[in-house]
Amino acid sequence: MENKKLSSEEIDELLNEVASEEVEAPKRTTEKKKVSRFSRTVGNKKPIRIDIIISIVVLAIAIVIIGKNVTSCVKNAPSSSESDNPLLNDKYPEITDVVGHYLRAFLIADPTKRQEELARYVDNLGDISANDVAQNKVVTSYDQIETYTKKGPYKDTYVVYAYYQTTYKNIAQSAPSVKTLYVIRDSKSGDVYVHNGRNAELTEYIAKVSRDDDVQNLFEETNKEYQEALAKSPRLRDFFDKLQKLSQAKEQATNAGTTAKAGATTKSAATSKAAATTKK
Repeated sequence: MENKKLSSEEIDELLNEVASEEVEAPKRTTEKKKVSRFSRTVGNKKPIRIDIIISIVVLAIAIVIIGKNVTSCVKNAPSSSESDNPLLNDKYPEITDVVGHYLRAFLIADPTKRQEELARYVDNLGDISANDVAQNKVVTSYDQIETYTKKGPYKDTYVVYAYYQTTYKNIAQSAPSVKTLYVIRDSKSGDVYVHNGRNAELTEYIAKVSRDDDVQNLFEETNKEYQEALAKSPRLRDFFDKLQKLSQAKEQATNAGTTAKAGATTKSAATSKAAATTKK
């Protein structure tokens, strides 16, 4: 699910609302070693952690998936596509490292320093828009970053599902996210970079592998954790409710503008036709 990206002005509006409220105090808890509630071996590699959920994104986020129930069917045997191209958990530490730096680069306030940092981890700065930066104004940190990968359509390319915990301004409870990225490896240096531009063929390929059961399972379990986070923090739930309302208002305004434009075009065409008929 692609999240609607808000404009810089809309993000500022949301940020002002959050900033005007008192900082939410974190609850005191006894530190315990985290134990995965559910894990399974993926691609004969180390166990995949499934105590995760999808956060919205928009901030995507994002490809980020938030607050949406994802239906998956657990089969006794994986599909041929999944068998040939399994989802691997942290198979490539260098990809996890680059994704972490890439995400955190957006949190750098100084535009020049932010651009310099992003340039180290992407192959095409031109595909990063002002709205991509604006989405991070409400974020204070990205933590617990893990990457789940599938082979891309070409050699040395990867479809990456990046899991991370996002902490928002003035909200103690973090929310999990899964963001879909496309990563390429330089054949000469071996370095990896995030590639933001996607043509129709690449978009179709990513959509195809994202329908595999192992990816859907990741989405479903991530959504469960997201719902748990909302249940723990009314403040976090209220934040996402406001975010959703802003997105819906933007979509309605866009649809209304499209309808009005279509109506004006039709009226103009009819007027021109009538004028031509009168002239004859």
